[in-house]
Amino acid sequence: MRVMFDLVDEGKARYVGVSNYTVPQIEQSLEAGPVTSCQRKFNMLHREVEEDVLPFCRAHGIGTVAYSTLGSGILAGKYTEETAFGEADWRPTHNQDFQGEKYKRNLGIVSSLKEIAGKYGKTMPQLATAWALKAVDVAIVGMKNTAQVEGGAVGAVGWEISDQDMARIEEILS
Repeated sequence: MRVMFDLVDEGKARYVGVSNYTVPQIEQSLEAGPVTSCQRKFNMLHREVEEDVLPFCRAHGIGTVAYSTLGSGILAGKYTEETAFGEADWRPTHNQDFQGEKYKRNLGIVSSLKEIAGKYGKTMPQLATAWALKAVDVAIVGMKNTAQVEGGAVGAVGWEISDQDMARIEEILS
């Protein structure tokens, strides 16, 4: 980290951010200099960072960046139990969210969340992204084509999920 901060001092970098750091790792990094941002996996199905990393970053003025906002696509709302993933697709073999009973449970969660998205005239990617942006500063949303851009992150901003619907989402997720 000291080398990273030397690069800032030399004008070769503007800021130092970290990715996938725990609170103790961030604390250790702060001993060397100011950390501007922390990037972690965060979405409706993976919320572990709500317990420690996000509060720590808020308390220390560190920006938060979420990746995997759509949970590798599971939160896009396009999959069913009958979905056949191609041989080259890594998700069914390397991501537990796409395997067995957990996959079925996740599909049920997404089905319930679609009702809330529909209430706002939004897509599942828009709901999932807007939800994440209530907790983090930046959400990275993966998209593969123009239709996903238009139906995804673009429509996630400029509207709010009501407190009542946030409570309903919490019920669904737990």
